Amino acid sequence: MRYVLFALSVLLVTAVGLAGAEDKPAASPAPSASAAETTASPTPTPKPTLEPGVDADGLVLKLEGPFHYKMADGVIVEPVDIAFRLETAVGEKELELNTNPYACMTIEVMDDANRKPLEKTGDFPKDGKAFKLILSEGSYYGGAFKGLQDHFDLSEGGRFWVRAKYKLGEKEAVSDWTALDIYTRVVVRIKTREGEFVIWLREDKAPRTCENFEKLVKKGFYDHLIFHRVENRPNFKLIQGGCPHGDGTGGPGYTIDFEDSGLKHEAGAVGMGLTGNDKNSAGSQFYICVEPIPSLDGRYCVFGKVIEGMDTVKRICAVQTRTDMPNRPKIDVEMEKVTLEYWK
Repeated sequence: MRYVLFALSVLLVTAVGLAGAEDKPAASPAPSASAAETTASPTPTPKPTLEPGVDADGLVLKLEGPFHYKMADGVIVEPVDIAFRLETAVGEKELELNTNPYACMTIEVMDDANRKPLEKTGDFPKDGKAFKLILSEGSYYGGAFKGLQDHFDLSEGGRFWVRAKYKLGEKEAVSDWTALDIYTRVVVRIKTREGEFVIWLREDKAPRTCENFEKLVKKGFYDHLIFHRVENRPNFKLIQGGCPHGDGTGGPGYTIDFEDSGLKHEAGAVGMGLTGNDKNSAGSQFYICVEPIPSLDGRYCVFGKVIEGMDTVKRICAVQTRTDMPNRPKIDVEMEKVTLEYWK
């Protein structure tokens, strides 16, 4: 099936895209970013190093993170549960455990801002039932510290680090410090040869579309894909990428239904590309508006916005394009690395 971009002229490639305005001469390249300040900034004090975990005679304790928990209106939406597993790589181990992990193990929390341990805000639960377990080589025992927010003050949000300890005789198995993010915003950072930029995913406005985008980022789907389309015309400036074929004809192998987020196509808006006029044909391709394009409002799902690095987006939009395909960069602009971040 051919993907239809929009009929402007026979020179434009058939692709997943947007319905545009009438064809016009290319605009002048966007101005380059202003020069960086030359005044030297004070060197920040380095944060203390996070000590690696240690085993106890081959008994290894792992936390199943990193952990991400959303905060809304100053309240953590779900209980903060820290999953763990004990496993042995050498021989059998007899473990004294409890159905309540707080009763047989130790958990510590540290604020990333200053790398100092948090004090407990109350006693750990004392319920649970003690039991013994023979852990064979190659097997494991798993569980979770439930409701961590009830025992440590995580209300400020941001990044924390957690680790657990389990005593085996005279030795102690200690997990690695593992990231715990209490966040209000999920963002995506995209690194290119022109610089980096950050997209805020509007989960509150387009939850299904954002969920799909996050899933693809986690899989590494976007790494090394290119921005195959650049439109730098008066009143129609955008960049588009996310095609695994690099020509605007591909996707992830499935489509998602349209969501009307109600968000406008303002400068920095991020939306999903479609196949022709089929609103339910979005997959992986997305575009970023360099300036407002109100003619697209309501026709495509806007699911995010560039909140850092808009100068990078403008530089990509201003790259030289091919003479035979005026909206295709002459030198590929690759998404070198695309990662999720969880912001306070």
